[in-house]
Amino acid sequence: MKIVIIGAGAMGCRFGLALKSAGADVILFDVWQEHVDAINKGLKVIRNGKEELVNIPATSDIKSVGAVDLVMIFTKAMHTESALKTSLEIMGADTPVVTLQNGLGSLSIIERYVGKERTIAGITNYQSDLVGPGIISFGEDRPVFYAKLKALDVKSASAASELCELLRSAGMNCEISDDILKQIWEKLAFNNAMNMITALIKQRDGVVCKSQFGFELSAQIAREVTAVGVAEGVNIDYDSVVATFGNIKESTHIPSMLQDVVLQRPTEVDAICGAVIEKAGTYGIETPTLKAMYSLIKMLEDNYETQVTQLN
Repeated sequence: MKIVIIGAGAMGCRFGLALKSAGADVILFDVWQEHVDAINKGLKVIRNGKEELVNIPATSDIKSVGAVDLVMIFTKAMHTESALKTSLEIMGADTPVVTLQNGLGSLSIIERYVGKERTIAGITNYQSDLVGPGIISFGEDRPVFYAKLKALDVKSASAASELCELLRSAGMNCEISDDILKQIWEKLAFNNAMNMITALIKQRDGVVCKSQFGFELSAQIAREVTAVGVAEGVNIDYDSVVATFGNIKESTHIPSMLQDVVLQRPTEVDAICGAVIEKAGTYGIETPTLKAMYSLIKMLEDNYETQVTQLN
């Protein structure tokens, strides 16, 4: 199976690495030329503190990729549409497109471009950090890590199964989901809490969950997201989401929004939080905590250049 991964960030590289190790023909695509050049000299993978160089092709020229069997979108949510436009010329009439992105919105954009019959939705809680150009780092995989996939139409079911088998061959815990929308919304509830809180206090996710204040704030955020999801007709298990907070008290992961804030980049707050607030408005649901967190993140984004970094 020839697979192109659009968006060779921390997660794109990690999944590309896994699929290559399982025997797939993988190409990484990214617009960050310095990163692409570094990968082509050897992707440096820091796994549990040990370094290795992996040969995996990368390009910033989509035409050089040629026809592919599967497209995986790993860009940030705000870049989904441009990623699809870029990859259309390497797709055939039946090429499936997979998204494991955070937040809401990407799924509907993909469906609009290629149709539900070619769309495979998914989620994952595997972790990876982009250390620098051509360098990713991740720790020991825990039993709670997973990837879940679901073809939205029977026409892409075999591609979803084949992709899942490849990930299993690489040692990843992957399964075909019975209710991917439920799992997308449960991850959305989790991400609203962990991404925004860690970004604002600039602490790793385990620190948040060890704190009584952090845990209670996370639970309130999850409660508001759950209410909106239920109104959407999604059977979210609120208790399961809250239990997840307790499971990561020892985690040292740096969530993606915190990474963005540290590097003073735009965050995915609109797809992760803003989209939930917008949906809440259509149902007349109050989301005061989400609105407060959203406002704080947007204010932080708008004022990166004037952050206080020293007292003088």
